[in-house]
Amino acid sequence: MNGNTAKNIEFQADNTAVKNEKYLDPKKWHKQDTTWALSLFGTAIGAGVLFLPINAGSGG
Repeated sequence: MNGNTAKNIEFQADNTAVKNEKYLDPKKWHKQDTTWALSLFGTAIGAGVLFLPINAGSGG
């Protein structure tokens, strides 16, 4: 036994449709853009809610 029991596995992609995938028009607004904007807004609100009591408490 040579100590190397792992087999080399070669993967051949059968789905060639990925290469021909059409991308969304970057000039138009899409659902992904809305999700991204709401996530950033939620992050800003969450940070404000977290640090507001800390800032208020440090001021006296």
